Amino acid sequence: MADTMQQAVVGTLVGVPKQKTVSASVSMPTGSLTIKKVDSSNNSPLAGASIEVIRKATNKTVASFESTTSDYVINNLLPGEYEIKELEAPNGYYIDEESSNVIISDSNLNISKTITNSKYDVKIRKVDSETGSVVSGAVLNIINSDNEVVDTITTTNDYVSVDTAKLKEGTYRVVEVSAPSGYVINTTEKKFSLDKTHTKITVDFEDKKNEVIIEKRDASDNSFVSGAVLRLIRVSDNKVIDEWTTNNKGHSVRGLEKGEYKVIEVKAPNGYTLSSSEVTVTITGEETEPITAVFYNSDNQIVINKVDEDGNPLSGAKLRITNSSGSEIDTFTTTKDPYTIDKLDPGTYYVEEIEAPSGYALNKERESFIIDENTTSCLLYTSPSPRD
Repeated sequence: MADTMQQAVVGTLVGVPKQKTVSASVSMPTGSLTIKKVDSSNNSPLAGASIEVIRKATNKTVASFESTTSDYVINNLLPGEYEIKELEAPNGYYIDEESSNVIISDSNLNISKTITNSKYDVKIRKVDSETGSVVSGAVLNIINSDNEVVDTITTTNDYVSVDTAKLKEGTYRVVEVSAPSGYVINTTEKKFSLDKTHTKITVDFEDKKNEVIIEKRDASDNSFVSGAVLRLIRVSDNKVIDEWTTNNKGHSVRGLEKGEYKVIEVKAPNGYTLSSSEVTVTITGEETEPITAVFYNSDNQIVINKVDEDGNPLSGAKLRITNSSGSEIDTFTTTKDPYTIDKLDPGTYYVEEIEAPSGYALNKERESFIIDENTTSCLLYTSPSPRD
Protein backbone atom coordinates (compact mmCIF):
# COMPACT_ATOMS: atom_id res chain seq x y z
CA MET A 1 0.00 0.00 0.00
CA ALA A 2 2.78 2.33 0.88
CA ASP A 3 4.60 1.50 -2.32
CA THR A 4 1.55 2.18 -4.32
CA MET A 5 1.13 5.69 -2.73
CA GLN A 6 4.78 6.48 -3.29
CA GLN A 7 4.43 5.55 -6.91
CA ALA A 8 1.38 7.77 -7.21
CA VAL A 9 3.12 10.77 -5.65
CA VAL A 10 6.18 10.33 -7.77
CA GLY A 11 4.03 10.11 -10.78
CA THR A 12 2.60 13.58 -10.18
CA LEU A 13 5.91 15.45 -9.85
CA VAL A 14 6.38 16.75 -13.33
CA GLY A 15 9.06 19.34 -14.08
CA VAL A 16 7.90 22.82 -15.28
CA PRO A 17 10.20 25.03 -17.39
CA LYS A 18 11.32 28.45 -15.92
CA GLN A 19 9.12 31.53 -16.72
CA LYS A 20 10.72 34.73 -18.10
CA THR A 21 9.90 38.22 -16.65
CA VAL A 22 9.08 40.77 -19.38
CA SER A 23 9.15 44.54 -18.49
CA ALA A 24 7.19 47.10 -20.59
CA SER A 25 7.15 50.97 -20.40
CA VAL A 26 3.63 52.50 -20.51
CA SER A 27 3.49 56.33 -21.17
CA MET A 28 0.88 58.32 -19.13
CA PRO A 29 -1.08 60.96 -21.08
CA THR A 30 -0.46 64.62 -20.11
CA GLY A 31 -2.60 67.64 -20.69
CA SER A 32 -2.56 71.45 -20.54
CA LEU A 33 -4.37 74.21 -18.69
CA THR A 34 -4.99 77.58 -20.38
CA ILE A 35 -5.94 80.43 -18.04
CA LYS A 36 -7.62 83.53 -19.38
CA LYS A 37 -7.81 86.59 -17.13
CA VAL A 38 -10.48 89.11 -18.20
CA ASP A 39 -12.57 92.08 -17.11
CA SER A 40 -16.03 90.86 -16.08
CA SER A 41 -17.78 93.76 -17.77
CA ASN A 42 -16.31 93.52 -21.26
CA ASN A 43 -14.09 90.39 -21.34
CA SER A 44 -11.01 92.43 -22.16
CA PRO A 45 -7.71 90.80 -21.07
CA LEU A 46 -6.38 91.83 -17.67
CA ALA A 47 -2.76 92.05 -16.63
CA GLY A 48 -1.47 92.20 -13.08
CA ALA A 49 -3.34 89.41 -11.28
CA SER A 50 -1.23 87.11 -9.09
CA ILE A 51 -2.25 83.46 -9.63
CA GLU A 52 -1.02 80.04 -8.56
CA VAL A 53 -2.09 76.53 -9.65
CA ILE A 54 -1.96 73.59 -7.24
CA ARG A 55 -2.19 69.83 -8.02
CA LYS A 56 -4.71 68.57 -5.49
CA ALA A 57 -3.30 65.03 -5.27
CA THR A 58 0.09 66.23 -4.02
CA ASN A 59 -0.82 69.76 -2.80
CA LYS A 60 2.17 71.01 -4.78
CA THR A 61 2.24 74.24 -6.76
CA VAL A 62 2.70 73.53 -10.45
CA ALA A 63 2.63 77.17 -11.60
CA SER A 64 2.77 80.65 -10.11
CA PHE A 65 2.53 83.71 -12.34
CA GLU A 66 1.26 87.23 -12.90
CA SER A 67 -1.28 87.59 -15.65
CA THR A 68 -0.62 89.56 -18.81
CA THR A 69 -2.92 90.48 -21.64
CA SER A 70 -2.11 87.08 -23.21
CA ASP A 71 -3.44 83.70 -22.10
CA TYR A 72 -1.20 81.74 -19.73
CA VAL A 73 -0.66 78.06 -20.72
CA ILE A 74 0.64 75.33 -18.39
CA ASN A 75 1.75 72.16 -20.27
CA ASN A 76 2.67 68.57 -19.27
CA LEU A 77 0.04 68.30 -16.56
CA LEU A 78 -0.87 64.81 -15.37
CA PRO A 79 -4.54 63.92 -15.23
CA GLY A 80 -6.14 64.94 -12.01
CA GLU A 81 -7.76 67.80 -10.16
CA TYR A 82 -6.13 71.23 -9.99
CA GLU A 83 -6.99 74.30 -7.91
CA ILE A 84 -6.56 77.77 -9.38
CA LYS A 85 -6.07 80.43 -6.70
CA GLU A 86 -6.09 84.18 -7.27
CA LEU A 87 -3.84 85.76 -4.66
CA GLU A 88 -4.09 89.40 -5.71
CA ALA A 89 -6.30 91.22 -8.18
CA PRO A 90 -4.99 93.81 -10.64
CA ASN A 91 -5.07 97.43 -9.46
CA GLY A 92 -8.56 98.83 -9.70
CA TYR A 93 -10.18 95.39 -9.49
CA TYR A 94 -11.36 92.99 -6.85
CA ILE A 95 -11.36 89.19 -6.81
CA ASP A 96 -14.65 87.74 -8.01
CA GLU A 97 -13.78 84.14 -7.01
CA GLU A 98 -10.77 83.37 -4.85
CA SER A 99 -10.36 79.78 -6.10
CA SER A 100 -11.81 77.36 -8.62
CA ASN A 101 -11.08 73.72 -9.54
CA VAL A 102 -10.59 72.03 -12.90
CA ILE A 103 -10.11 68.33 -13.78
CA ILE A 104 -7.79 67.05 -16.48
CA SER A 105 -8.80 63.55 -17.62
CA ASP A 106 -7.86 61.07 -20.36
CA SER A 107 -10.94 62.15 -22.23
CA ASN A 108 -10.40 65.87 -21.66
CA LEU A 109 -6.71 66.63 -21.51
CA ASN A 110 -6.69 70.28 -22.60
CA ILE A 111 -8.67 72.55 -20.33
CA SER A 112 -9.34 76.29 -20.67
CA LYS A 113 -10.45 78.37 -17.70
CA THR A 114 -11.60 82.01 -17.74
CA ILE A 115 -11.22 83.96 -14.49
CA THR A 116 -12.88 87.36 -14.15
CA ASN A 117 -12.24 90.45 -12.09
CA SER A 118 -14.69 93.28 -11.48
CA LYS A 119 -13.76 96.93 -11.12
CA TYR A 120 -14.06 98.82 -7.89
CA ASP A 121 -16.61 101.60 -8.19
CA VAL A 122 -15.91 104.75 -6.14
CA LYS A 123 -18.06 107.84 -6.64
CA ILE A 124 -17.82 111.13 -4.77
CA ARG A 125 -19.92 114.28 -4.78
CA LYS A 126 -19.90 117.58 -2.90
CA VAL A 127 -23.09 118.74 -1.18
CA ASP A 128 -24.22 121.84 0.70
CA SER A 129 -24.18 121.07 4.43
CA GLU A 130 -27.51 122.82 4.99
CA THR A 131 -29.59 122.14 1.89
CA GLY A 132 -28.03 118.90 0.67
CA SER A 133 -27.89 120.28 -2.86
CA VAL A 134 -25.00 119.14 -5.04
CA VAL A 135 -22.12 121.62 -5.33
CA SER A 136 -19.66 121.73 -8.21
CA GLY A 137 -16.12 123.10 -8.27
CA ALA A 138 -14.47 121.47 -5.23
CA VAL A 139 -11.02 119.95 -5.80
CA LEU A 140 -10.49 116.72 -3.84
CA ASN A 141 -7.46 114.45 -3.43
CA ILE A 142 -7.81 110.69 -2.90
CA ILE A 143 -4.87 109.50 -0.77
CA ASN A 144 -3.86 105.92 0.02
CA SER A 145 -2.43 104.48 3.25
CA ASP A 146 1.10 105.29 2.04
CA ASN A 147 0.08 108.95 1.88
CA GLU A 148 0.26 108.93 -1.92
CA VAL A 149 -2.26 110.90 -3.99
CA VAL A 150 -3.79 108.30 -6.30
CA ASP A 151 -6.33 110.59 -7.94
CA THR A 152 -7.55 114.20 -7.96
CA ILE A 153 -11.11 115.07 -8.94
CA THR A 154 -13.14 118.23 -9.41
CA THR A 155 -16.75 117.88 -8.36
CA THR A 156 -19.64 118.49 -10.75
CA ASN A 157 -23.40 118.61 -10.30
CA ASP A 158 -23.46 114.81 -9.89
CA TYR A 159 -21.30 112.00 -8.56
CA VAL A 160 -17.77 111.91 -10.01
CA SER A 161 -16.12 108.52 -10.55
CA VAL A 162 -12.64 108.08 -9.13
CA ASP A 163 -10.05 106.66 -11.53
CA THR A 164 -9.59 103.18 -10.10
CA ALA A 165 -6.40 102.40 -12.04
CA LYS A 166 -4.32 102.94 -8.89
CA LEU A 167 -6.82 101.60 -6.37
CA LYS A 168 -6.43 98.29 -4.65
CA GLU A 169 -7.67 96.76 -1.43
CA GLY A 170 -7.01 99.17 1.41
CA THR A 171 -8.08 102.36 3.18
CA TYR A 172 -8.25 105.78 1.51
CA ARG A 173 -8.74 109.40 2.59
CA VAL A 174 -10.61 112.11 0.72
CA VAL A 175 -9.08 115.53 1.36
CA GLU A 176 -10.44 118.85 0.12
CA VAL A 177 -7.77 120.96 -1.59
CA SER A 178 -9.91 123.83 -2.85
CA ALA A 179 -13.48 124.78 -1.94
CA PRO A 180 -16.18 125.66 -4.47
CA SER A 181 -16.85 129.34 -4.99
CA GLY A 182 -18.80 130.67 -2.02
CA TYR A 183 -17.76 127.87 0.34
CA VAL A 184 -15.07 127.21 2.93
CA ILE A 185 -12.69 124.26 2.83
CA ASN A 186 -13.89 121.31 4.88
CA THR A 187 -10.83 120.28 6.91
CA THR A 188 -12.52 117.07 8.11
CA GLU A 189 -11.34 114.18 5.95
CA LYS A 190 -13.60 111.43 4.66
CA LYS A 191 -12.38 107.82 4.72
CA PHE A 192 -13.42 104.69 2.83
CA SER A 193 -12.09 101.14 2.55
CA LEU A 194 -11.96 98.79 -0.40
CA ASP A 195 -12.06 94.99 0.00
CA LYS A 196 -14.06 92.02 -1.22
CA THR A 197 -17.09 93.13 0.82
CA HIS A 198 -16.78 96.85 0.03
CA THR A 199 -16.53 97.14 -3.72
CA LYS A 200 -18.96 99.93 -4.51
CA ILE A 201 -18.44 103.15 -2.57
CA THR A 202 -20.33 106.45 -2.64
CA VAL A 203 -19.11 109.42 -0.62
CA ASP A 204 -21.04 112.61 0.13
CA PHE A 205 -18.58 115.32 1.19
CA GLU A 206 -20.26 118.32 2.84
CA ASP A 207 -19.22 121.97 2.57
CA LYS A 208 -20.42 125.04 4.40
CA LYS A 209 -20.85 128.35 2.66
CA ASN A 210 -18.24 130.91 3.54
CA GLU A 211 -19.38 133.56 5.98
CA VAL A 212 -18.38 137.16 6.58
CA ILE A 213 -19.64 138.68 9.83
CA ILE A 214 -19.65 142.48 9.79
CA GLU A 215 -19.89 144.24 13.13
CA LYS A 216 -20.58 147.91 13.84
CA ARG A 217 -18.84 149.04 17.02
CA ASP A 218 -18.14 152.16 19.00
CA ALA A 219 -14.54 153.28 18.53
CA SER A 220 -14.17 154.27 22.16
CA ASP A 221 -15.61 151.34 24.10
CA ASN A 222 -15.99 148.64 21.38
CA SER A 223 -19.71 148.22 22.13
CA PHE A 224 -22.11 147.29 19.32
CA VAL A 225 -23.74 150.24 17.56
CA SER A 226 -27.24 150.01 16.11
CA GLY A 227 -28.80 152.17 13.42
CA ALA A 228 -25.97 152.58 10.92
CA VAL A 229 -26.70 151.76 7.27
CA LEU A 230 -23.81 149.78 5.80
CA ARG A 231 -23.25 148.58 2.25
CA LEU A 232 -21.14 145.67 0.98
CA ILE A 233 -19.68 146.27 -2.50
CA ARG A 234 -17.70 143.96 -4.77
CA VAL A 235 -14.61 145.88 -5.80
CA SER A 236 -14.13 144.31 -9.26
CA ASP A 237 -17.37 145.68 -10.71
CA ASN A 238 -18.63 147.99 -7.92
CA LYS A 239 -21.72 145.81 -7.55
CA VAL A 240 -23.73 146.23 -4.34
CA ILE A 241 -23.94 142.78 -2.76
CA ASP A 242 -25.85 143.69 0.38
CA GLU A 243 -27.14 146.67 2.38
CA TRP A 244 -28.50 146.60 5.91
CA THR A 245 -29.10 148.52 9.11
CA THR A 246 -26.90 147.48 12.00
CA ASN A 247 -28.18 146.12 15.29
CA ASN A 248 -26.64 144.92 18.52
CA LYS A 249 -24.91 141.96 16.87
CA GLY A 250 -22.96 141.20 13.72
CA HIS A 251 -24.51 141.00 10.25
CA SER A 252 -23.79 137.78 8.34
CA VAL A 253 -23.20 137.57 4.59
CA ARG A 254 -22.69 134.07 3.17
CA GLY A 255 -21.65 132.44 -0.07
CA LEU A 256 -19.41 135.19 -1.44
CA GLU A 257 -17.44 134.48 -4.58
CA LYS A 258 -13.66 134.78 -4.58
CA GLY A 259 -12.54 138.39 -4.77
CA GLU A 260 -12.18 141.63 -2.88
CA TYR A 261 -15.05 143.44 -1.17
CA LYS A 262 -15.43 146.68 0.75
CA VAL A 263 -17.85 147.85 3.43
CA ILE A 264 -18.88 151.51 3.45
CA GLU A 265 -21.19 153.50 5.70
CA VAL A 266 -24.15 155.05 3.94
CA LYS A 267 -25.81 156.55 7.01
CA ALA A 268 -24.35 157.12 10.45
CA PRO A 269 -26.22 155.97 13.53
CA ASN A 270 -27.71 158.68 15.71
CA GLY A 271 -25.08 160.20 17.95
CA TYR A 272 -22.22 159.23 15.67
CA THR A 273 -20.25 160.77 12.86
CA LEU A 274 -20.52 159.33 9.35
CA SER A 275 -17.37 157.33 8.71
CA SER A 276 -15.53 157.96 5.45
CA SER A 277 -13.32 154.93 5.94
CA GLU A 278 -13.75 151.58 4.20
CA VAL A 279 -13.31 148.10 5.57
CA THR A 280 -11.95 145.60 3.04
CA VAL A 281 -12.65 141.88 2.97
CA THR A 282 -10.85 139.40 0.70
CA ILE A 283 -12.29 135.99 -0.15
CA THR A 284 -9.57 133.55 -1.33
CA GLY A 285 -11.49 130.29 -1.44
CA GLU A 286 -9.09 128.83 1.12
CA GLU A 287 -11.03 129.96 4.19
CA THR A 288 -11.78 127.38 6.85
CA GLU A 289 -13.52 129.68 9.35
CA PRO A 290 -15.86 132.70 9.16
CA ILE A 291 -14.25 136.10 8.61
CA THR A 292 -15.12 138.89 11.02
CA ALA A 293 -14.82 142.52 9.86
CA VAL A 294 -15.32 145.37 12.33
CA PHE A 295 -16.50 148.83 11.23
CA TYR A 296 -15.91 151.48 13.89
CA ASN A 297 -17.77 154.73 14.46
CA SER A 298 -16.74 157.68 16.56
CA ASP A 299 -19.48 159.49 18.43
CA ASN A 300 -20.07 163.20 17.96
CA GLN A 301 -18.94 165.40 20.80
CA ILE A 302 -19.90 168.89 21.87
CA VAL A 303 -17.56 170.58 24.34
CA ILE A 304 -19.11 173.51 26.20
CA ASN A 305 -16.96 176.02 28.02
CA LYS A 306 -18.38 178.90 30.11
CA VAL A 307 -16.07 181.94 30.21
CA ASP A 308 -16.01 185.38 31.70
CA GLU A 309 -15.46 188.63 29.80
CA ASP A 310 -11.72 187.94 29.74
CA GLY A 311 -12.17 184.47 28.28
CA ASN A 312 -11.32 182.64 31.49
CA PRO A 313 -13.31 179.55 32.53
CA LEU A 314 -16.23 180.42 34.75
CA SER A 315 -17.60 178.04 37.34
CA GLY A 316 -21.04 177.99 38.91
CA ALA A 317 -23.29 178.75 35.93
CA LYS A 318 -26.18 176.35 35.50
CA LEU A 319 -26.81 175.62 31.81
CA ARG A 320 -29.55 173.74 30.06
CA ILE A 321 -29.41 172.06 26.61
CA THR A 322 -32.66 171.68 24.65
CA ASN A 323 -33.46 170.43 21.19
CA SER A 324 -35.49 172.17 18.49
CA SER A 325 -38.71 170.88 20.05
CA GLY A 326 -37.88 172.47 23.37
CA SER A 327 -37.24 169.17 25.12
CA GLU A 328 -34.52 169.21 27.69
CA ILE A 329 -31.50 167.07 26.76
CA ASP A 330 -29.16 167.89 29.63
CA THR A 331 -28.61 170.28 32.53
CA PHE A 332 -25.26 170.87 34.20
CA THR A 333 -23.29 173.34 36.32
CA THR A 334 -20.08 174.64 34.85
CA THR A 335 -16.65 174.19 36.36
CA LYS A 336 -13.26 175.35 35.27
CA ASP A 337 -13.10 172.28 33.02
CA PRO A 338 -15.09 172.14 29.77
CA TYR A 339 -18.30 170.08 29.82
CA THR A 340 -18.65 167.36 27.16
CA ILE A 341 -21.87 165.92 25.83
CA ASP A 342 -21.81 163.23 23.11
CA LYS A 343 -23.94 160.92 20.98
CA LEU A 344 -26.52 163.56 20.13
CA ASP A 345 -29.06 162.83 17.42
CA PRO A 346 -28.88 164.99 14.29
CA GLY A 347 -30.68 168.32 14.72
CA THR A 348 -30.44 171.85 16.14
CA TYR A 349 -29.70 172.35 19.81
CA TYR A 350 -29.71 175.33 22.17
CA VAL A 351 -27.67 176.16 25.25
CA GLU A 352 -29.17 178.66 27.73
CA GLU A 353 -28.19 179.85 31.15
CA ILE A 354 -30.84 179.22 33.77
CA GLU A 355 -28.80 180.19 36.83
CA ALA A 356 -25.96 182.71 36.90
CA PRO A 357 -22.70 182.09 38.74
CA SER A 358 -22.17 184.01 41.95
CA GLY A 359 -21.36 187.68 41.27
CA TYR A 360 -22.81 187.59 37.76
CA ALA A 361 -26.16 188.51 36.24
CA LEU A 362 -28.14 185.90 34.29
CA ASN A 363 -27.17 185.72 30.62
CA LYS A 364 -30.41 185.51 28.64
CA GLU A 365 -28.82 184.84 25.26
CA ARG A 366 -29.21 181.37 23.76
CA GLU A 367 -26.35 179.70 21.93
CA SER A 368 -27.21 177.23 19.16
CA PHE A 369 -25.33 174.44 17.43
CA ILE A 370 -26.20 171.86 14.78
CA ILE A 371 -25.48 168.15 14.84
CA ASP A 372 -25.39 166.17 11.60
CA GLU A 373 -23.69 162.97 10.49
CA ASN A 374 -20.57 164.92 9.63
CA THR A 375 -20.16 166.36 13.12
CA THR A 376 -17.13 165.01 14.86
CA SER A 377 -16.47 167.44 17.71
CA CYS A 378 -17.25 171.06 18.41
CA LEU A 379 -15.93 173.46 21.05
CA LEU A 380 -18.62 175.92 22.06
CA TYR A 381 -17.87 178.99 24.18
CA THR A 382 -20.99 180.38 25.76
CA SER A 383 -21.33 184.18 26.05
CA PRO A 384 -19.83 185.64 29.21
CA SER A 385 -22.30 186.56 31.90
CA PRO A 386 -22.46 190.27 32.85
CA ARG A 387 -21.21 191.08 36.32
CA ASP A 388 -23.68 192.33 38.88
